[in-house]
Amino acid sequence: MSVFKINRRLRRASLGTLLFFAASFAAPQQHTLNIDDTGQVIKKHRVHHVKVGAKVTWVRQSGPANSWYVKFDESPCAEGGEYGSDRAKTCTINVACKAKGDAACKAYSYRSAIGATASMQDPTVVVDP
Repeated sequence: MSVFKINRRLRRASLGTLLFFAASFAAPQQHTLNIDDTGQVIKKHRVHHVKVGAKVTWVRQSGPANSWYVKFDESPCAEGGEYGSDRAKTCTINVACKAKGDAACKAYSYRSAIGATASMQDPTVVVDP
C-alpha cells in the first residue's frame, strides 16, 4: 500500500472523529430527573446542574406512565413554569447565563409532586455558565 493511500485513510479517519465530537458537543444535553412515589425528586437529582440549551425532563422512577408534576416560581425554561405527565414534558434551559456572575447563573427552585394538587417538594436546577 502506498504512503499516499495510508495518508488519505488517516485523514478520513481523523475527519470522521472530528465530526463525531463536534456533533456531540453541539447537540443539546438531555437530562432526565426521577420523581419517586412520594413526589420527591430522588436524592441524587435534587440539586441538578445544567447549562443553557440543555433539555430537562422528569419521569416517575416507578414507571414513565405514572403521573408527575413540576412547577417553577421563576422558571429558567423556554416552555414556561409548569410541567407534568398531563402537559409539557420537556424544559429547555433558556436564560442569559454566559459567564460566572451573570444574574441568570443561579439555582432555580421548583416544586415536584405526583400531581398538581399533591404535596410539593423543593428540589433545584442550577444553571452553570
